Amino acid sequence: MLETRVNMMNRSLLSLTRGSSSLNLIPYRTRMYTWLQYKEHKNFVPQLNANDIGEHQGSPHVQERFFRLGWGGYIHPQKQRRLFTYKKTDEQNQREDMHVMAANRRCKILEKMCDHKYNKRLYLVDPKYKIYDPYQRRWNMNHIPDEEHISSFEKQTAMLNESSNVEEGTTKHRADTVDLNDNDLQIDISDALSEKDKVKFTVHTKTKLTTFQESEFNVSRQHEEFIWLHDRYNENEEYAGLIIPPAPPRPDFDSSRAKLQRLSDSESTLTKEEYDKTKQELEAEYLAMFKKTVSMHEVFLQRLAAHPVLRNDNNFRVFLEYKEELSVRGKNASEKISGFFKTLTKTADEVLLANQKESDEYFERQKQFLLTYNAKIKDATNAADKSTRAHKTVADTYIKISSGFNALSTTDKTDLAQYLLLLADFFEKARKLESRVQSDMDLKLSDTLRYYMRDSKAALDLMYRRSRCLADFDTANKNLDKARLKNKEVQAAETAQQNIKKKFETISEKAKDELNDFKTRRVQMFRKNLIELTELQIKHSKAQIQMIKGVLQQSETLS
Repeated sequence: MLETRVNMMNRSLLSLTRGSSSLNLIPYRTRMYTWLQYKEHKNFVPQLNANDIGEHQGSPHVQERFFRLGWGGYIHPQKQRRLFTYKKTDEQNQREDMHVMAANRRCKILEKMCDHKYNKRLYLVDPKYKIYDPYQRRWNMNHIPDEEHISSFEKQTAMLNESSNVEEGTTKHRADTVDLNDNDLQIDISDALSEKDKVKFTVHTKTKLTTFQESEFNVSRQHEEFIWLHDRYNENEEYAGLIIPPAPPRPDFDSSRAKLQRLSDSESTLTKEEYDKTKQELEAEYLAMFKKTVSMHEVFLQRLAAHPVLRNDNNFRVFLEYKEELSVRGKNASEKISGFFKTLTKTADEVLLANQKESDEYFERQKQFLLTYNAKIKDATNAADKSTRAHKTVADTYIKISSGFNALSTTDKTDLAQYLLLLADFFEKARKLESRVQSDMDLKLSDTLRYYMRDSKAALDLMYRRSRCLADFDTANKNLDKARLKNKEVQAAETAQQNIKKKFETISEKAKDELNDFKTRRVQMFRKNLIELTELQIKHSKAQIQMIKGVLQQSETLS
């Protein structure tokens, strides 16, 4: 209690004396004791907050952790004591300014003292002379790196660059192994047939691999059989360290059929020309969706065929070779409920593992990137879909405008009828062009974003499997410690710990290659599709300009 009161008194005295040299009420013995303590312990490395660098730090002969007061003294931030100092000469103040300038020079070499790119605890000088700690943002103001340390920095920088080049070479080699145009195993869907609720795909395979009985063959497969193949890959523990290609979406032709049915029901309320144009538009939409569905199923098989590990799966060979139906039925009610609860359990487990301490900074960065990327690409997909729907709405509106001008031209018997027919023809051409714009944007932008939204989710599933294995590894270590303390079942605990350790290391090693391949594949695909989309937009814009110029020329001839 007494000590608390003394501290409060010291703080109150300090508030009175700050900025004034007349009220110096701290006893001489206290001043001398504090000064002697400082002289005895001044060899420790002083630490300074990087934000406090300035011209008021005082002499380097006084520790930088003592903040300077207006009257020239120093105060300890913990002990709230003022230190005795003598009035400084102009020469000493000049020396202090030189030290401040030296501190500013040290700021400029800060980039050489730590690795901001990876935020590692990297000291490029001897640890006892470390200049900068990237975690605590503190540095030693008394150390100036000499030539030996600078040369060591250059050596370590060269080593870092060399390691990054090796990593890039590994990534390039891995990207070369995953080629969708591999000639050893070529797969395409040559035909597809829609029968009510079912769509049958004709899968054509051409191969040089000796594991297949024939070099070229065709089989008929349904969508449920594609889902069955995808589930077999997900359930196989050997592929826990791989990114399983996302399953193709279920064919959804119900909406197009419903639109055609509503159009046939409202045939009596529409003009023949408007009905024919709307029907033609819906049929084109149905055909585009059908082609898109075939393409998604084809890409799924091509990804599996191009992967050096997934292509050797026995279920994949059965899927491609077996002539008969695989007799894969859809999930019943109980299986759907079971799958729903499994999804809930996995979601809860992901939340629990979200705060897991990651042992590897590479995977921590990848995890955070994938979480952010998946969220952003979902927003981008929704925005692209809105843009595509807007183009579709504009094209549908052009149909009504064109039909309206045609109707006006039949009722108006004046010279204006020719202009009305010209405008009707213009909006009909604009409708076709707008439909192409909508189709290209849907194919090159929306579908690309939607596919990589599912592919990034598959990469997140890989990160979840690794996190789950890491949690199991931590549990195995704890169980081993408990077994050793109790001296019971130590051998079994050690075996379990070694098995889970080996599994975790295998998953981590494979996952690095998969994530590097994911990055390479994603960049190449986006670059290709965005360039093609830009070229198509330029082409459509030129066509629109020519169309408008043609209408203007025709209107001038009519006048």
